[in-house]
Amino acid sequence: MTEWVDFSVYAALNVALWFVLPAWSSQFTALYVADRNREWIDSHPEVAKRLLARGWFHWVLAVWGALCLAALLALQVGALPPALATVPANEPAWWALKELNSVLLLPGLLLFFVPALLFQRWLQRTVPLADRRTATLARRSLDDFVPRRVQLAVYVLVGIVVIAWVLVGVMQLYSSAIFWGRFALLVAMTPTFAFFVRLGVNRAPNSLDRVLGPRFRVGEIRYGFAMHLLPPVIGAVRLYEEVMNTALVDINRAMHLGVALIVTGWVLRLTMHSRATSDMGSTGPSFPAPRPSPS
Repeated sequence: MTEWVDFSVYAALNVALWFVLPAWSSQFTALYVADRNREWIDSHPEVAKRLLARGWFHWVLAVWGALCLAALLALQVGALPPALATVPANEPAWWALKELNSVLLLPGLLLFFVPALLFQRWLQRTVPLADRRTATLARRSLDDFVPRRVQLAVYVLVGIVVIAWVLVGVMQLYSSAIFWGRFALLVAMTPTFAFFVRLGVNRAPNSLDRVLGPRFRVGEIRYGFAMHLLPPVIGAVRLYEEVMNTALVDINRAMHLGVALIVTGWVLRLTMHSRATSDMGSTGPSFPAPRPSPS
């Protein structure tokens, strides 16, 4: 696998995090405040205009994203200063791209989340929480979001891979000493994913649900359920390697690229959501009344 594939994946991740996500989320800042207290934001149009404007936060992230892309490209083409591009002799070339991307992610996440936490602090201190009506929490199940036949097909696939591992283990056809450890990890992945999907199904509605509408939870659940395909795919590759006593792919490399692709896909999937209903006029916002949420 050429290192240009790694570069492309990490570049896409940086574009999604530092350009696409901030640009998409900026349209919801004022709506997020309105969800807390519509009357307050209606009576403070100057605050709404300021929240809708593209401020320093977005430009800082854009500059950081451009620096990340430039650094990754410089490393890929061999133009990064030797002191910054040092790769241990026993490590492959793709390892440097992975390490550089990981190092650049932390400052970027701080640039993203620290202002978000400060905004949340301002919101709680400045905007009073409006009275909310109570409502009965609607009963939901996974069947409401993912067709049962799709669930069945995925679980059958998982079961086939697990049974194959058991048969290989019982017949002692494996080649590594960590076979059963890998099997335990494989078995633990599916219930872990199922747990978080169940949390998404049963959680109470939040601001994003009210701003984006019911499609947000549908996308959240379906994307989370799609993670169930990872155990059988990884398990099938690992099992082949165990039986044939060979390395089909570099799992460590594939894992880092896979995580980057999953995060990139999640960001792009999230940005497909638009405002549910709102009218942002030039003289100030007029927001729909927040939907009732359970107390």
